Amino acid sequence: MVNFDHNWRKAILAAGLDGLHFHDLRGTACTLLAEAGATHAEIAAMMGWTMTTVHRMIETYAAMTATLSDSAVAKLESKAGQSAE
Repeated sequence: MVNFDHNWRKAILAAGLDGLHFHDLRGTACTLLAEAGATHAEIAAMMGWTMTTVHRMIETYAAMTATLSDSAVAKLESKAGQSAE
């Protein structure tokens, strides 16, 4: 484990991602799968998680994505455009 930790730290520093933890990757994977349209059941199957874990991860990570934020703004702008007509 010491060798992995050393190599992981070396890799994240080289990538300019200081502070990234290995387990952060699972949240990223879950979020990317959800944004791609994967169902919660599909994400659970792929990640080897329970549905409870999938829900928790999506609630934790998906709310922080630019894709969802951009989508929310687009919907608001669309709604504002409809009411102006």
